Amino acid sequence: MFIEELQELLIDQHSQDIYEDIIEEKLKTLIINTLESVQDTFDYKKGCFELYGFDVMIDEEFNCWLIEVNSSPAMDYSTHITEKLVK
Repeated sequence: MFIEELQELLIDQHSQDIYEDIIEEKLKTLIINTLESVQDTFDYKKGCFELYGFDVMIDEEFNCWLIEVNSSPAMDYSTHITEKLVK
């Protein structure tokens, strides 16, 4: 599901933009805290970048739980969502 689809679903269910009002900030905090916790282990190379994929679960109270982080996540067309994202 794309974020916009989740956002619409939550608005329909709660008559409020739960994603923008609650979840988005929690996701940002989770990602920043995760990257800060391992920042000393990164090998920085000028002119390069690394792509990370964060797998997150959101519970009924809109808490965000980190499942795993993938460095260099698969960039194949395994689902209709990844097909659109990868292109």
